[in-house]
Amino acid sequence: MTKFPTKIIMDTGPLFDLLLANCWWKYFRTFPTEHLRYIRNERQYKNLRDYIFSIELILITPYVLAEINYQLRKIKDKDGIYNKFWKLTIELLKDNKFQEGVIKIVEIDLQALSNFGLTDAVLILLTGNTRLPIFTGDSPLKNYCKVKGLDSLFIYDITESKFR
Repeated sequence: MTKFPTKIIMDTGPLFDLLLANCWWKYFRTFPTEHLRYIRNERQYKNLRDYIFSIELILITPYVLAEINYQLRKIKDKDGIYNKFWKLTIELLKDNKFQEGVIKIVEIDLQALSNFGLTDAVLILLTGNTRLPIFTGDSPLKNYCKVKGLDSLFIYDITESKFR
């Protein structure tokens, strides 16, 4: 069994997929595969969920949550899914393993900002400051981290693994 980091910085894509799959599974017992980018089946969902719930610390930023809200609003509000989603998400984020990673915007690398946008530039700075890996599904971001000597963890390393 591969050993994965127990402390991470969470990017939008993996977190959105986890939260939306979690919500849909709880309320509809299905997966909204048309709205998920990385999860295609129950096994991948369980692998991602098992990993996330087994780790010690997950740093998130308000920018990631803003992007999650934007992604959620692209989905038709079926059966009050927005309220259900945020209720479950807030309950999950109350867990002490989720903490807000804070940085000063003026410290952001302009090259990263130009290449990736605000959210990813913040995550890059945060990983540089904390030395924690970014957990992402974004190949260009993962490759950028590699070039810069920063750690990252790719979502398919998790969804295609076993944690039991």
